[in-house]
Amino acid sequence: MTKRYPKSTIRKHDGKLDEINVADVKPGEILVIRTGDLIPVDGIVKKDLAEIDESSLTGEALIRTKKLDESVFSGTVNVGKPFEMEAKKTSKESQYAKIVEMVRKAQQEKAPLQRLADRYAVWFTPIVIIISLLGWAITQNTATILAVLVVATPCPLIFATPAAIISGINRSAKNNIVVKTGSAMEQIGKTKAVLFDKTGTITFGSPRLEEVKLVRDNIDFDTLLYKICCVEQMSSHPTARSILDFARGKFDILTIPEQFHEVPGAGVEGYIDTQHIVIGSENVFAEINPKLREEIKNAKSQFYSSGKMLAFVTINGNLYGVLIFGDLVRPGISFMMDKLKKLGIMQTILLTGDNYENANNIARKIHINKFHADLFPEQKVEFVKKARDEFGNVAMIGDGINDAPALATATVGIAMGARGTAISAETSDIVFLVDDVTRVADIVDISQRTVRIAKQGI
Repeated sequence: MTKRYPKSTIRKHDGKLDEINVADVKPGEILVIRTGDLIPVDGIVKKDLAEIDESSLTGEALIRTKKLDESVFSGTVNVGKPFEMEAKKTSKESQYAKIVEMVRKAQQEKAPLQRLADRYAVWFTPIVIIISLLGWAITQNTATILAVLVVATPCPLIFATPAAIISGINRSAKNNIVVKTGSAMEQIGKTKAVLFDKTGTITFGSPRLEEVKLVRDNIDFDTLLYKICCVEQMSSHPTARSILDFARGKFDILTIPEQFHEVPGAGVEGYIDTQHIVIGSENVFAEINPKLREEIKNAKSQFYSSGKMLAFVTINGNLYGVLIFGDLVRPGISFMMDKLKKLGIMQTILLTGDNYENANNIARKIHINKFHADLFPEQKVEFVKKARDEFGNVAMIGDGINDAPALATATVGIAMGARGTAISAETSDIVFLVDDVTRVADIVDISQRTVRIAKQGI
């Protein structure tokens, strides 16, 4: 669980940069967080804007821009330029450490699962003894007792379940599902309630370009999109990849921009056919002329909706387009929900750290029974416990650091392993090797068939 946690960080002291152990960081010290670094402790931004990916911790898919004196949390990732932060807590007091501790407690409190063969064995032994004594009473021959005990050797009982379970695990592996234990294979099929994380599980968990809106009539859609792609091809930012995915197959060759520059913390710019193209968030245009700021403000009020992220496109200083990003629902979710009901799942619940409106929109789209929004990791654990008290066997599916305590608390925890975090995969009982949450219905179906075969063998 601690493998993902950074072991060292960069401290700025007396104008010098020193690499120190994270455990030695003290509140009040200034740390330099490089691009791609995990934030080691909770603190606040002290210099420059910071672009933070908090999806694994809070469930918010879109990149968060943090300004001066705004809080940043351990376990999140700096996806923008390097920035300075002031530590406010030690590593042991920070958010990531608290989640690791919750996972440890959940694993200690989790009741051991009773195996199928064990339940049958409880009745098997006394029944065999009773029958052997009954045989002796009828025949008055002690050899009858031995005959019954020999015939009733428990080898078939011992081997029936493991043979079926191993076959089920192998079948799951062919579907890119890793089942860690035989108990998990047995129990997932008996689940009556399934709880889902939203970001990265039900949704893709990264910004996806949904629409490009034109705000002027003197340019057509394909021409604007082409210019955008030419500039964005030079950036490694997640939104740039999303834009190129959106336009995939439309353009054979993209022009390489001249004088390309990554605008700090917010966007990109470059020249295409002598035209100056700037693409970025509202922050990029903060110092530009008041007329442009007013146009962006009007466009923002026209196109903004909760859960969406907007970026703006200017050509030679004039606003030409608005890019609308969102976190899209994975395909096949509604079909999976219907299949789970047919398999005997009585309740499906969405748990997310995202806001109420986004959660409500997603829940309606995928036909899920219930949802709970604005949740911290400890609150997810409480909802898992409530579901477990009500339904007995429950499964929890997630991918982020914030899901790990809930995964450990559920009867069966399932991790999205393709892009999920190491801590969620480590604490789960089942791991999906592909980025496809609809495999939940597959593993429930495989488990139910496996248990039927095991009972036939017994």
